[in-house]
Amino acid sequence: MHIRDVLSRQRAAALPLGLALLLAAAGPAPAQEKKTPVEVLEQALDLNRGSSEKADLDARRKAVEKAADDIRTFGQAAQGLLAFRWSDEEGSNLDDVRQRLLKRFLAGIDNVLASGDTGARAAVATLVGEFAVTTRGGTGGRANALVQLSFVDIARMLSARAAKDASPRVREAAARALGKVRAAPDVTATALEAILKDRTAPADVRRAAAEALIVLIHPATGTDRTGLVKQSSTTTQDSDVADFGKEIVHAAALGLDDPDPQVRRSSITAIEQVASALTNYLRVSAGGGLGEGRAEAKLEEKKLDALVSELWGAVPALTQALGDDSPAVRLLAARSLEELGESRQRWQLRAAPGTRPEPKPSDKRTRLGAAGLVLVAAEEAADEDAVQPGRPALVAAIDGLIARLGDADVKIRLAAVDALEAITTKVSEPGAQKEVTQEALLRTGKALTRSLGDNNRFVRWSAARTLGKLGALEGVKGGAVAGLVRLLSDSDQGVRETAAVALERYGADAAGAVPALSRAVNEGDADVRQAAIRALVAVGKSAAPAVPALAQALGDPQVRIRRAAAEALSKLAADVQGASEALQKALNDPDPDVRRFASDALLKDRLLPG
Repeated sequence: MHIRDVLSRQRAAALPLGLALLLAAAGPAPAQEKKTPVEVLEQALDLNRGSSEKADLDARRKAVEKAADDIRTFGQAAQGLLAFRWSDEEGSNLDDVRQRLLKRFLAGIDNVLASGDTGARAAVATLVGEFAVTTRGGTGGRANALVQLSFVDIARMLSARAAKDASPRVREAAARALGKVRAAPDVTATALEAILKDRTAPADVRRAAAEALIVLIHPATGTDRTGLVKQSSTTTQDSDVADFGKEIVHAAALGLDDPDPQVRRSSITAIEQVASALTNYLRVSAGGGLGEGRAEAKLEEKKLDALVSELWGAVPALTQALGDDSPAVRLLAARSLEELGESRQRWQLRAAPGTRPEPKPSDKRTRLGAAGLVLVAAEEAADEDAVQPGRPALVAAIDGLIARLGDADVKIRLAAVDALEAITTKVSEPGAQKEVTQEALLRTGKALTRSLGDNNRFVRWSAARTLGKLGALEGVKGGAVAGLVRLLSDSDQGVRETAAVALERYGADAAGAVPALSRAVNEGDADVRQAAIRALVAVGKSAAPAVPALAQALGDPQVRIRRAAAEALSKLAADVQGASEALQKALNDPDPDVRRFASDALLKDRLLPG
């Protein structure tokens, strides 16, 4: 501030003489920095805000109109359209002014995309992509919704450039922008499919198309004042799943056998993300019905039917990707099959059995894959397969995952176990094991039994958990029980506990584990000991040799162990005479539950008269 201004505001007396002289020597005060057109627009939007006087409203409108007309550049137009103060309040509606600016913006985009300037075409494609992200992430309410109506037009402009522009740079920029604009699913998907089909297109262009498919289902959101994108979010709207899911999967399937591993990875990731979004949607909507109470319910159901069919149609190609040369692709393929298994089971459990037929895969849709795969068709063959569409593809996926249990990469082995769990085991009681043939389950059980000896503790843990969920399978249970018994002495506490929990699920079929479970009752971590006690209860009558070990546990310093042991003795059908003395001592235990269970154990053979 110049010294004359200081004096005029009567503050000179408060300044030291030296500072006042320095200010005076600085020369005349600089002219105030000129406001940008966007700042002028924001200032106009704030003019007379809150006033209901006609004169004030007219003045505000004129100022906004002039400020909007003064905007000339693309960057200014993008910022101006998203200015915070656009109002949609009754009596001060300025939507028409904003729409005029929007029309100019769109016309400018169209002109540049049709021009011969490669750099400008790529730049404007990038700009509108970020503009779309910001529009959705902003706080403009209905006003921003009006801008979003233009996205269909923008998507059509970009699609033309992405599919056939002479410049690879422009095609790449347009493809990435399409993922961010997220409008006109059929138009967008057609353009991205055209790129993924075109193996003569540069790898960067195909990569951009595959990555755009991921953004379509998991858009970036958030804005700040200096840039268009602030942060990323994986929140997906229900409508995104229904509207975009099928198109994304259909396009992504074309990239599963692309010569570029990055394209294959992104394509698989897109399919996995769609399956994950569907799983989350079905989980949230469980119990209330999809689209219940909404006029578009039937349409949404139809879209989701088509999505599930499309996902199921991708299973053979994903199974083939399990043998990809790239470890990253193999890993993603296994994870995708896991997510597909979970979403499929959620889909089947969304309503009471028999109330609604499961959608069939797309009718004999053929896609060119690495081996010219014919996706989805085998369901017409056998009676059971007609009831369970896609079962042949699922069985093939199981065998592919079993093969990956021997992969050199531990992450892939672990992902294969997790996928097998998702496909073959239950997520709820209504018997999801009907999904696969008994023969496939037996092959799975035998393979997982071998994985109990894996050198990685996480693989051993996951294999034990899955075997527990599968339950005792004829032809497998003997080897599985023996393997789980070995894990009761594993170096990892989590593996030991999981093995005990799995043996509990085997019930009487785990009788061969009683000696090992008896030893585990009084050794090591309390969680493992509790799990071992529960497993002995599940074994039942054959657990009689464990009575001395349970009697010893009645004197344990940890109350939860004493309580579990007393409860086990009260439930076991075996003779507990060998524990009589310990049970009588337990009648004086400080814990009331221990005392009650001890009483039950001592009196369980005493019947009431009459």
